[in-house]
Amino acid sequence: GRLVADLRLEHPSVNVTSTQASAENSDAVDLKSRGWQRLLEVYPLKINRAVVTGGTLEYRDVDSGRTLALDHVAFSASNIRHVDGRVLRYPSPFRLTAGVFGKGRLDVTGHADFLLRPHAAIYALAELVDAPLGQFGPIVDDYRLKLDGGTLGLKGQVELRPEAYIANLQHVTVDGLKLDVLGGQPTADSTRAAQRVVSAAKAVDRAPEIRLRLQSLRVRGDLGYVLLKEPEFRVYLKEADLKVSNWSNRAWQGDTNVALTGLFMGSGRARMQGVWHPGPGAANFAVDARVVDTRLSDLNDLLRHYGRLDVSDGRVSVYTQVYARDGALRGYVKPLFRDVDVLTPEDSGDSPLHRFYEFVVEKVAGLLENDQREEVASVADLSGDLSDPDISAWQVVGNLLKNAFIDAILPGFDRERDRKVTKTGK
Repeated sequence: GRLVADLRLEHPSVNVTSTQASAENSDAVDLKSRGWQRLLEVYPLKINRAVVTGGTLEYRDVDSGRTLALDHVAFSASNIRHVDGRVLRYPSPFRLTAGVFGKGRLDVTGHADFLLRPHAAIYALAELVDAPLGQFGPIVDDYRLKLDGGTLGLKGQVELRPEAYIANLQHVTVDGLKLDVLGGQPTADSTRAAQRVVSAAKAVDRAPEIRLRLQSLRVRGDLGYVLLKEPEFRVYLKEADLKVSNWSNRAWQGDTNVALTGLFMGSGRARMQGVWHPGPGAANFAVDARVVDTRLSDLNDLLRHYGRLDVSDGRVSVYTQVYARDGALRGYVKPLFRDVDVLTPEDSGDSPLHRFYEFVVEKVAGLLENDQREEVASVADLSGDLSDPDISAWQVVGNLLKNAFIDAILPGFDRERDRKVTKTGK
């Protein structure tokens, strides 16, 4: 008395816009309450085999006009039927392959219960190769990010069922990344986007049914921070090589280790090592970082913005060690200036008053120089309270890096900043 069918779809095309997605998201009836899985309960139908060939799936962002597309979609599944939902089963083997954004390739194999309520259950092995990230460029504008390039690859397992969401990624790689974080005065859109990210991060940290683990992440490319003020300047890390191992949102999985190398402003050798203890509550981490022998002339845009001066020669190195435990932040930032040469009045078109200011800055640097090593050294203390539950740990790290490598890079030079040098070395 059971009807058994084979299903074949050739060249189906599914198109979704950001307007449609927004309307779906705001629908009063959520997806799990739609009850579409009960459709096949009307009659005892079993799908012996379902096949899709030559399909396309497109998502179009209305504001930017950019389209994200999967092409050459091929899907096959067998034994699609109702099973006893009280016992976790995956009766239907399946495979999905597709082209991603024109160049990448996706391959997913696994088993599923497509008719489970309130939503399908899936266990799958997934591999993504060479997916171009530049397609997301205009779409991430609201998050104050400028994304110009890079390719993504990953390999791992995913299990999704109504009572648990589990992802275990063995390897994630990003090559050729070109990413800038845009600073300056936030807009209403960027503020809302940031709030959504913080809320989502907190939900992931605190939800017991969500278990995420990333065994190995490697990101290579150019990373930057752009301050969108007049004059605009960019601080960047060229040939960045970021390695993250054993990240998880569960403390029992162990600590996360982070290592980063690159060329700060294209000239200074940068190295950072850190350890992160995951889990809800206050941030717990330790960071040891250094940037050695950056050309000061490469930082002239930053010097003009913060210190209103130009430098024709010299080197700067920055050393920092910071740790946070149970909501308390402790650490220091130590910049070293060597062979500083402020531009002479003949080289600068500034006013006489500003030329005098540059002259004083150079003389003060000379007074602080170490006679043997010819370096200007100072130490700035970093301390604070991180126990505020409304502050995301990622926000803490982001603000810390900004303070360490931008605000604190000018002790002894910018006399208009409120930060005071707490200790001076000779």
